[in-house]
Amino acid sequence: MEHSDLEKMVEFNADGIMVVDNEGFIAFLNTAAANMLGANKSDLLGYQFGYPVTPGDSTEIELLPPDGEPLVAELRTQRTEWDHKPAFLSSIRDVTVRKRMEQRLQENEEELSAIYERAPILLMIVDREERIIKANRFTTEFVGLSAQELTGKTVGEVLSTHSTGFEDESRQCSICETVADTFQTGENHNQVEVGLTLEQRGRPNTYTFLVSTTSLKHRDDPFVLLAMMDITERKEAEQKLRVMGFHDSLTDLYNRNFFEEEMKRLSDGRQNPLGMIIGDIDGLKLINDTLGHHTGDHMLTTTADILRENLRPSDIISRIGGDEFAVLLPHTPLETLEQVHGRLRTAFEEYNNTGPAVPLSLSLGYGVGTGEKTDEQALYREADNSMYREKIQRAEGARTAVLQALSGTMRAKDFHAEGHFEHLLKLVSFLARALKLSTEYTDHLLLLARFHDLGKVGVPDDILFKTGQLTEQEWKQVRQHSEIGHRIANSVPKLAPVADHILKHHEWWDGRGYPLGLSGRDIPLPCRILAVADAYDAMTCDRPYRTAMSHEEAIAEIKRCAGTQFDPELAKVMSRYRP
Repeated sequence: MEHSDLEKMVEFNADGIMVVDNEGFIAFLNTAAANMLGANKSDLLGYQFGYPVTPGDSTEIELLPPDGEPLVAELRTQRTEWDHKPAFLSSIRDVTVRKRMEQRLQENEEELSAIYERAPILLMIVDREERIIKANRFTTEFVGLSAQELTGKTVGEVLSTHSTGFEDESRQCSICETVADTFQTGENHNQVEVGLTLEQRGRPNTYTFLVSTTSLKHRDDPFVLLAMMDITERKEAEQKLRVMGFHDSLTDLYNRNFFEEEMKRLSDGRQNPLGMIIGDIDGLKLINDTLGHHTGDHMLTTTADILRENLRPSDIISRIGGDEFAVLLPHTPLETLEQVHGRLRTAFEEYNNTGPAVPLSLSLGYGVGTGEKTDEQALYREADNSMYREKIQRAEGARTAVLQALSGTMRAKDFHAEGHFEHLLKLVSFLARALKLSTEYTDHLLLLARFHDLGKVGVPDDILFKTGQLTEQEWKQVRQHSEIGHRIANSVPKLAPVADHILKHHEWWDGRGYPLGLSGRDIPLPCRILAVADAYDAMTCDRPYRTAMSHEEAIAEIKRCAGTQFDPELAKVMSRYRP
């Protein structure tokens, strides 16, 4: 090769080539080296290089050309002679792009490592023997073992798994089986639902995971990335939603939707004879309107408990309406169904014999489906009609029982002791005689006197017995007792004749009473009579917020309120009363 050809090769080489003497001054360089240093060759000759030039391995240096971006260069040097003097021959290779790529790769690896470590799922890399090569921090914290303790253990040793029941039977495979299949077939698995029982802190805990496996290779060695997402809370929430979809939230019995689905399912005849019982709580609306929904809810939950205690686990007990219950009894002939009906009736009677605040009355009807196939709607109508017939027969007794319970509650909430209550009846009788009212009219008055405050059963005790001044809201609740009593009386035939008078017994002569603001003779006479008698009785009895007045003080107060609160004529009649 000629000398000129060698010079051309050096000049056009993409790498910088440079000769530096022993003092570090540049004796020769090609165009590529000059470009990397950011100056002309002529300007650089004789210029001190500024970087240590040491023969041996390559060294990375950073070049800062005056007019360019910083460069990262790889400097390689060996000893040589130049002009018969010892010198150093250096090659300079621009590795800026490669270094940037390496930096990006390193940053990506760090990001991936951070994601791997911080991911809120279990991540493990396992070999063909299903031994754990690497596990992230979430895995170590979940199983309670360090990374060192996990390394080398098999998945089966760390996670004692078993299949739990899922709706899709095909997805019932263990974690180990999923990993093994990926090794054998090379196919990845995505979100396989798996049940896991793990011994933690001395007791087993059950989890549900979505398991995914990904086939990996490193230098021809196969590995599997095992990812496990804990969905236990989600599954529990889904189960609760399913339960809520088929269960009544108050009684925890099945609801109407479930009952109707089961009624259709059981109508194919395979469960025949299919028995059905329909039950309806008597007077529940009245109880809710007067004693409050908390009392009504207690009656519903008590009914549910009695039904559960006296029926088979295989019987389908449902709450199908506000006060309605229904039971499906597979393989139950008529004779057995009649015995069940009698057992339930006895159970409710035994409950009432324990002396509950409100007796529980349930009308029950039943029917039986026979033959090859059951007409479920006809069976339902048969049981419902049977229940309705019993309700008609029991109506008076049920209403009387409820009324007695309400009366007892009313007396417990009344300020009057028994003697004082009898005194009110005595006062009403005095006024009736003074007005020369008929016996029938007097009996009507006495019934009103006995039940006029029936609506107090719907007023909270803390308001009725409050010793201090009532707030406006509390007064509003107290004033509602007239309307509550009116609703109760209207639902009980025995009290229906005095229902209107119970509503109006707090009206004032001058129109400032409640709830209707009636005045003068628009107020029924029985209400005006009761107003005077009740006021006198109240003033001469001790109350939580004051002591009793004397007879003279009470009569004086009635006279003072004549023409405002009381009928003036009745106030005069009352002034003639002598205790």
